[in-house]
Amino acid sequence: MQIKVPANEAVSGATIRFENVCFRYPNAQQDTLKNINITINPGETLLIVGENGAGKSTFAKLLCGLYKPTQGRILFGETDITAYAPQDYMRHFAAVFQDYTLFAMSISENICAMHQPMPERLRDALVKVNMFDKVAATENVESTSLYRIFDENGVEFSGGEMQRLAIARAIYKDTPVLILDEPTAACPYIKGVRVVDVYRGEEGCAINVRIFFSCADLTAKGMPLK
Repeated sequence: MQIKVPANEAVSGATIRFENVCFRYPNAQQDTLKNINITINPGETLLIVGENGAGKSTFAKLLCGLYKPTQGRILFGETDITAYAPQDYMRHFAAVFQDYTLFAMSISENICAMHQPMPERLRDALVKVNMFDKVAATENVESTSLYRIFDENGVEFSGGEMQRLAIARAIYKDTPVLILDEPTAACPYIKGVRVVDVYRGEEGCAINVRIFFSCADLTAKGMPLK
């Protein structure tokens, strides 16, 4: 039997807890993650650091419910996440993974996920990722098409700017939990710090999975992975 996740307002104060979580990929000889125990409290920023292949992205996908632990359990509040209907659980998360995708449609449609845009919310998301002025300078502003596949007047931003639009989409979703899995790899360092900095003080949990953000000037809980 699957249960319904409470509305965003109810889960914004919920903790997320990993209890002895292990994960092994099919046909692998050893665990990618082993005996992970951590509690993420509301309002915290968790920075996960580690070498390539250490399991940072795996951790993020376990948290989102995309993967299931081989052993152990993940609790959202006091409930094991496997008790929730997947689509119901996932709507409380916004994630930007390394292999994000943007589509050949308008900037607004990309960020608002085809829903009727809320102008102030859209503007706020673009401002937070330092893309508002860039979008405002295009011919049709947020109605400008990305790419020139279907629209010869479309725009093609740089790789780092495209990544920031993907982050804006996650911010626009306005969920209790925000996960960034190395989305700023192509952005200059100062831009990356600015992207992380906007999440401080926000309600909910922001989890940034990126080696670059292990620097000492970021006040956050750190979780090294070996």
